[in-house]
Amino acid sequence: MKKHSTIYIIAICGCLLLAGIVYAIYQFGSNIGFKPEDIILAQQSSPDGYTIATATMRGMGATTAETTIVTLHHKGEKVTADTGRVFVVVEEQKIVLKWQDDHHLQVRYTRGKIPLQETQWQDVQILYTPIDSVQ
Repeated sequence: MKKHSTIYIIAICGCLLLAGIVYAIYQFGSNIGFKPEDIILAQQSSPDGYTIATATMRGMGATTAETTIVTLHHKGEKVTADTGRVFVVVEEQKIVLKWQDDHHLQVRYTRGKIPLQETQWQDVQILYTPIDSVQ
């Protein structure tokens, strides 16, 4: 019987230790590089004000390249990290967002590795132009 109670106590201590580690990472993670930090680089509303394009730079820490993300959402809509993600380019970017009208967005960016490049989001057409090719 004594052997089972010893195992039980060790299991409880292990669970408490794990819970403490998870709590510390949650509370202090941003100070030690576990939480990404998003910085807004550009934000433009469509001419009618209904759709908003946002470019953010996400820094993931000292060993991971920064990523520039363009998202689209409607005014008043709850925004999450994955809301309307239409463009992702690795490395910090010079990025310009310009609405041609309510349904056409131009994204100008410096070159880089592009893991995501959508040409349409709902009723919005998206045109991408590298900055070095724009006169």
